[in-house]
Amino acid sequence: MTNAAAPRAYAVLDAPFPGEAPRPPANPRDPARNCYIVLGNHQSYSGIVEMVHALHATFSRHYPTYVSQWLVPGAINVVIDEFAKPAMVDLMRQVRQSHPQTRIVVMATEFITQMAPLGIPLGNTFNYFGAADGSKDLLRHALYRSGVRKIKPYFEARYAGFVDALPLMDLVLCAHQAVADTMALLPASARGAMRPPLTLNPEIDPARVAADPRLYTRDVGVVMTGTLSKYRASIARDLLKAFKLANIDRPIYQHLPFNNSDGMVFSPERVDLGHTRDLQQGADTPQALLYNLNPPQRQRWAYSSPMRIQRAILLGQIPLITRRFNDHPIEDVAGLWDGTPEAAQKLWIEGMAGRDRLIDRHLQAVARYSEAALRQNAPIDAALAEIG
Repeated sequence: MTNAAAPRAYAVLDAPFPGEAPRPPANPRDPARNCYIVLGNHQSYSGIVEMVHALHATFSRHYPTYVSQWLVPGAINVVIDEFAKPAMVDLMRQVRQSHPQTRIVVMATEFITQMAPLGIPLGNTFNYFGAADGSKDLLRHALYRSGVRKIKPYFEARYAGFVDALPLMDLVLCAHQAVADTMALLPASARGAMRPPLTLNPEIDPARVAADPRLYTRDVGVVMTGTLSKYRASIARDLLKAFKLANIDRPIYQHLPFNNSDGMVFSPERVDLGHTRDLQQGADTPQALLYNLNPPQRQRWAYSSPMRIQRAILLGQIPLITRRFNDHPIEDVAGLWDGTPEAAQKLWIEGMAGRDRLIDRHLQAVARYSEAALRQNAPIDAALAEIG
């Protein structure tokens, strides 16, 4: 197996996880029917591991699917949006020109937003939600537009690269319906060059979740992963206070940045988000706690984080959220954390004395979500049949 921290190519076909059905073998006589999830446009894999898994789960139902550092001419290539470097778009254009049978699918992950402080339109970018939360982005944009800053701001460059790449795409998938909705802000010429975007709901195999021993053996406690923003830090402080008021006096909380929590391994027929590592290292491994808390980065954040909930489920944990946005069906798998001592006491008792009931309820929710995801991904199945 190959760890994701090493930037190279990976052939993604060994034994499946417990409860997981075998994937179809590669067909070397028909490489055009193979699919490659391309990672070479990303400097780090720490923020895309769950995206890679979601793509692999869906595309491997249709094709022998691999993970690759580079584009594979003549095959189906799935590229996760990161086009801040124009050279990546140039490379895709060259591959399409030299091998016209190459098909490219893009996974769009960012929200297209308008930058218009005080009602003054300054153009589109990614993930600008107002001066209160994006003052630094606004300053960088203003300095660039005035000529003081020579380098285009990151999200503006990434948005521009995304627009340039659209004519090369056979299909645009979105990580969230809200991402698809913001495609209406694209220039008319860009919208005309693409088929309507489709939202990918991450697919989860309930049998695999039920067979994961970590769900049954993890210590009771709460892990928070990703960037520890000021808002998330305040949630963590309230959590510790709630458990103390509930008279639960033991280590109960851990924060793990993504670069310490990936454990992603590419191996034949699957993408492993830490399953093998955790089983090898046992209960002392990082993330050995049962609950995974996923608050938004900021208090005014407007959307749920389906990929983070998916990550928790695949790590053998029970996801928790601090607010239901009611914009994605996977939210129904997560428990709701309200920060009270009563909620802390409930998490503790269910994890310690009611684990079987907790797991049964969790598995039923995963099964319901799995059915909904497959049903809602049917338009993607149809689109993949069209592009071959």
